[in-house]
Amino acid sequence: MIKIFSTDMDGTLLDNNSQLPPNIETLISKINDQNKIFIAASGRTLTNLEFKFKDVDAEITFISDNGAILKHKGEIVYINRMDKKDVLDTIEILKAAEDSTTVVITPETAYIENDNKAHHEHLKEYYTHLTLVDDLRKYTDDVIKVTALSPTKSHENFNQVVKGNLSDRIYAVEAGKVWIDIMNKGVNKAEALQHIMNMYNIDKDEVVTFGDYFNDLEMIKLPKYGFVVANAPNEMKKQAYEVIGTNEELSVIKTIEYFLNKEATLSK
Repeated sequence: MIKIFSTDMDGTLLDNNSQLPPNIETLISKINDQNKIFIAASGRTLTNLEFKFKDVDAEITFISDNGAILKHKGEIVYINRMDKKDVLDTIEILKAAEDSTTVVITPETAYIENDNKAHHEHLKEYYTHLTLVDDLRKYTDDVIKVTALSPTKSHENFNQVVKGNLSDRIYAVEAGKVWIDIMNKGVNKAEALQHIMNMYNIDKDEVVTFGDYFNDLEMIKLPKYGFVVANAPNEMKKQAYEVIGTNEELSVIKTIEYFLNKEATLSK
């Protein structure tokens, strides 16, 4: 019996306009009614995820910031903060990145230093609380993640600027086509998911996960049923239990409904 459904957001559950599926509230309520757990697992901030689901009157567990924060039953049960020196070093490293805005993220807000108009639409969609400051180096307390938004140079910046230049305590991951996320080593969606599994003594074959990009890799590989959408890179598809349809085809919703209907049939 499946007890957890955990899905990535962008490129997976959300459509290409960053919209939730139209019947998501009904589905999550159905999951809750069967004493199962629905998890929204994303690189987005906690405040942004909560805003995204503000009209959904159903209980949701949030894994935000690629696993740096876990919120379950309305309470933050897990949070992983970066060392101040690592934050400062990361800010300095990212100064060499081209076409890039550095975002320093805490549980309450996100800070940017340069007001790049070309990056506004991306930032507005992903950060509900965004603060423009004069010097990011002054904001190193309570930081859980540092992100680089690079609309045209993300992969190049990852390989040439970030990769190999970080301390042994932190690591970077390509979290989407335009995002580089830098966090403490060991922080990922799978670790936060495992925390929930341990809380309820849930086995790997009782969990279903969905993803599309490299920041979903650990979460896809953790359970027996790790699904990857068809719009994902080929490297991700190779790691999947099965490749389903695209994010535009409501594939996550259809797969969850398949499992729920299958269990309902078996219980008759």
